[in-house]
Amino acid sequence: MRRGQLAAYLWTEQLALAGAAALLGTGLGAGLAAVIMPVVTVDAEGDPVFPGLLTEVPWGWVWVVAGGVTLVICGVVSGVARVVGRVDLGRVLRAGEDG
Repeated sequence: MRRGQLAAYLWTEQLALAGAAALLGTGLGAGLAAVIMPVVTVDAEGDPVFPGLLTEVPWGWVWVVAGGVTLVICGVVSGVARVVGRVDLGRVLRAGEDG
């Protein structure tokens, strides 16, 4: 593999994993909030609040945090791609063949 191919593979793999994790995490978080918050929200006497609780998701902040995490992941993947690009992978993979 050439250096560019390896970097492209790493980027594709990590961004796909990060995207899947972000989508699943956001969906599960919003779903759990909608299910759990009305159950655990009570007044001073322990009765459910009236009227019922409306769950509001701050989607703007969700996208800001997701973008920040994406930038961190891109930085880490870029650093790893640079380090791995300097290593002769053929020699490393053949290291145990002699003995």
